[in-house]
Amino acid sequence: MIMLAQTSTIQLPVALYRRLQNIAEAIGLSLESVVQQSLQGNLPPSLDDVPAEYRANLRPLLHLSDEDLWAVAKVETEKRQWQRQEHLLQLQSEQQLTEAQQNELLRLQNTMEHLIYRKSFALALLKWRGAAVDFLLAKN
Repeated sequence: MIMLAQTSTIQLPVALYRRLQNIAEAIGLSLESVVQQSLQGNLPPSLDDVPAEYRANLRPLLHLSDEDLWAVAKVETEKRQWQRQEHLLQLQSEQQLTEAQQNELLRLQNTMEHLIYRKSFALALLKWRGAAVDFLLAKN
């Protein structure tokens, strides 16, 4: 596999450089590998990792405050919508849905997917910013 690379020189505090160097020595990797892995694992969530149809809906989240991201992350599914979707899925397993029912189910599923992507992206941003989100993830 050919890997394209871009060289860049950056200034690091001495303590951070030493820490990275010590980690590299301890685990038997090159300093370059440790730096690359550290950067890759700590980048903010990217819209490039999201299906194209959700990007426009998620882009504004990048500019929200932590407080506003928490509000997005805590949005609950409307119980009535969730129950209706479950009912239609159950009905679909038992019989052929009418065209209207199929369209309704697709609309409900699309709404749920958008909500899940919004919540997930908000949580990923919060986690990248240093917030403790594990308790919320465990609750869901």
